[in-house]
Amino acid sequence: MDYYEILEINKNATDYQIKKGYRKLALKYHPDRDSGDEEKFKTLSKAYQVLSDPVKRRYYDLNSNVNNSINFNFKPAIELFKDMFPTIFPSLNTEMFYEINDLFQKDMPVELIEKIKNKINNKVFTSKNLSSVINLLNNYKEFKKNENKKNMKSPNLEFNINFSLNELTNNYIKNMKLTNIDKCYICKDNEIRNKCKICNGNVYYKSTKKYKINLLKNKNIFKNCGNYEKGYGKQGDLIVYCNETYNKDFIRKGLHLIHLVFFNENKKININLLNNTINHEISNLYHNKTLEFIKKGLYKKGNLYVIFKNKNINKDINKKYLEVTVQDFII
Repeated sequence: MDYYEILEINKNATDYQIKKGYRKLALKYHPDRDSGDEEKFKTLSKAYQVLSDPVKRRYYDLNSNVNNSINFNFKPAIELFKDMFPTIFPSLNTEMFYEINDLFQKDMPVELIEKIKNKINNKVFTSKNLSSVINLLNNYKEFKKNENKKNMKSPNLEFNINFSLNELTNNYIKNMKLTNIDKCYICKDNEIRNKCKICNGNVYYKSTKKYKINLLKNKNIFKNCGNYEKGYGKQGDLIVYCNETYNKDFIRKGLHLIHLVFFNENKKININLLNNTINHEISNLYHNKTLEFIKKGLYKKGNLYVIFKNKNINKDINKKYLEVTVQDFII
């Protein structure tokens, strides 16, 4: 049994962190809560009583079986809980709410304090109605979370598309229809209209639009064109990732194309120039030689480079090696 793990703290935890860890978990596992666990509640109490005392903590750190070898005369768990939350017992007051509020690290409005006061009629606050107050606090925590969403953009909507070099040679702009969740501009700020022709009274609806995707960009971003998720105050962005598929004949670097030619004897060969081929006579002297064809790359702007490799000289050559060679060659 590791007391540090029980309190969800590390072995170098300060006194404040030990106390904070106990208070957070004690409220979570209090037996009167729906999610309570009496055994865990008792174990938390023992862990805190040992680690909060410098002498006991030192002894515990030096003896892994301290809880089995010595009786620390543990205080009952419920008594420790009362000591740690003195404002809860025996009466209710505003200070108690700020004590619990510290665990949630939220600003608590006066309205919530009054609501909890009225709920238990300012009577003696016992463990039996502790769960009802904690439930109100949890509801407030969820409320604050939703309030923060109102000032946030919806999560981005992302698509991945694959394209081949052949597609790129025709046109680097690809027209695509993409669907997102939009918010009705008629119903969003006014009363919901059941007969609305845009959203049918649902406020949120599917919208399909045409987009021009630049395949030369790895990442196309369309601001405020993504989903408009419920609870969020703004529409998210649409992001389209473009992935080029492998081509066995060419390596593309921007608008430049690199063609790799392997040979093992002196002869005439056909060199692929993307849209046409040329005949060229080669010899062993061509090993590691590069031919440059100006504006024979993409869209007559990039260049085409043909790199020759003799298989007999470089038997261990592979595509990864060639990619490094090309990266060094093309800026």
